[in-house]
Amino acid sequence: MPFVRRLLSLALPLCAIAACGSSAAASLGSSSATTAKAQCGPASARTLAVGAQARVYAQSGAAYGCVSGSRRRYLLGHLSVCVNSDRVGPVVVAGRLAAFAVTRCGVDTGSATVVLRRLSDGAGLFSHAAAKPAGPEGFVNVTDIVATASGAVAWIAHASSIVGHRSSTGVFVRRGAGLSQLDSGAGIKAGSLRLSGTSVSWQDGSARRSAHVS
Repeated sequence: MPFVRRLLSLALPLCAIAACGSSAAASLGSSSATTAKAQCGPASARTLAVGAQARVYAQSGAAYGCVSGSRRRYLLGHLSVCVNSDRVGPVVVAGRLAAFAVTRCGVDTGSATVVLRRLSDGAGLFSHAAAKPAGPEGFVNVTDIVATASGAVAWIAHASSIVGHRSSTGVFVRRGAGLSQLDSGAGIKAGSLRLSGTSVSWQDGSARRSAHVS
């Protein structure tokens, strides 16, 4: 089916994002680029995102989160394809928080949810649809995500519809109790979202745009 072929073509790059280790996480969130690294979870497990206080790692096809000084770990989701399964990625850590996208696909639809969890106790702090569907037989995926230790989260999401032949890309932010869209348009470049202090920036066409997240 045309949609299934398109679905697999979208799923494979995202699986690569979720599975390519701490280098990808560092490009999506500055918390992974700190000098001190959290020490928790099995040392042999592949790191997906790491900061000074927390780590997200892959083991047996699943993503787990933990904090330094604790033997507890929390299941965030699976790293397999999204068809009839919740797939985690991309993911970043900030302080003791993990921000990540959960993608789930069916035969002719796919949805993505942005989640924020505290890894010290596993508490869920935020969960919201990444973007509105672009139309029937639509698919939504998150390409970029960044977060601050205070709980602000920003991301880039792309929505498309096979039937309606429509697509949209947007930059979104959750700060405090509010959720807003910072930008939209076909010129928004996947992989361009950056966090610097309490500001995020992204590429939209030839322009570099920015906004405060907290």
